[in-house]
Formats: sequence, structure tokens, C-alpha cells
Amino acid sequence: MMTATFGEFMSHIERVKQQYSAVKNIKDKLPHGHLLIQMAVSENYTGNTLEEIQSVYWNNCLISLHPVVIYFRGEENELKHTSYVHV
Repeated sequence: MMTATFGEFMSHIERVKQQYSAVKNIKDKLPHGHLLIQMAVSENYTGNTLEEIQSVYWNNCLISLHPVVIYFRGEENELKHTSYVHV
């Protein structure tokens, strides 16, 4: 069981390394006038009010965060980025 799980984990690590390498390659070769947009999602944060009553505790709203990073070339052809978080 442990060896099978370890093998799956090592396979996962290899895929992550390849993905990071591919993204780095895209950033290094990003032409002027083009964008690289990386997006993710982080779901189910619970929203609470500062002074909530007990009934609000059982009726919390869920919030999803959508972080975005946009890479682009600046005037001097240097790689720049800007970040946003959509709620």
C-alpha cells in the first residue's frame, strides 16, 4: 500500500515539475503584446459578520476567491505582472 501510494506521489511530483518548467518556458519566450494569464479558484470560505447573532452562525454564506496573475512584457521588454482577486 505504502509503495503504491509513494509511486503515485512521485508521479505527481514529476508532473508538477514539468508544468512549472513549461510555464517558465512560456514566460521566458512571451512576445511583446501577448499575455499569460494564470487563474485558480479557492472555494467555500465562510463569511461572518463582526457582531453576529446566533441564528446567523447557522446561515453563513460561502465565498469563492478567484486569484488571477497576468504576465506581460513592459516597455523595456522586461517581464512584468499584475495580480487580481475576484470574490
